Amino acid sequence: MTLVLGQTLGVSLPSSYLPLTSASPALTLVSSSGGYPTGQPLTALFRAAGTGSLDLSTVSDDPCFHTTPPCARPVLQWTVHVNVVPASPAGDVNLTQAANRTTVNLVIGQTLGVSLPANYRPFTSVNSALTLVWTTGGYPTGQPLRVLFRAVGGASFDLYTQTDTACNHDPTPCPGPYQPWTVRINTLYPPPSR
Repeated sequence: MTLVLGQTLGVSLPSSYLPLTSASPALTLVSSSGGYPTGQPLTALFRAAGTGSLDLSTVSDDPCFHTTPPCARPVLQWTVHVNVVPASPAGDVNLTQAANRTTVNLVIGQTLGVSLPANYRPFTSVNSALTLVWTTGGYPTGQPLRVLFRAVGGASFDLYTQTDTACNHDPTPCPGPYQPWTVRINTLYPPPSR
């Protein structure tokens, strides 16, 4: 899962799981309660405090594991991989909704950040000249769409997405118009050094 800096992550697990901790500065424990051996459901709240990737994990425990001889019940493991990304794409070039219908030139190696409102769909098909570094939000998450690309090859193409809304997916779709967002991207090889 991907979190933006400052976002929180809530975890709720059965009482048999050991309390969660984070060994990474990317995720700070805000609060925790329950879990083995309290007999109460385990709840924990983390805050994304720095960029990075980590595995948040825990295992189940049982009083019979601590007897002689221990019981033969299975140990259950719970793990989620978390990526914490910057709140803003912070690319070499940054685009917003106002960039619609413009043209952008990128030199190979440069990054392109895109920040759009939450009702825009995530980019699903992008020219191979742009590689996706990370993405978060967009329809239907309710979070602003934030994307970071890197130019990796020479090409000229349209970067395209459009708005969406839940009623467009009803059995009788609503008549609301889609709002397209298109930017012409030119990725260029850097000039030869002399």
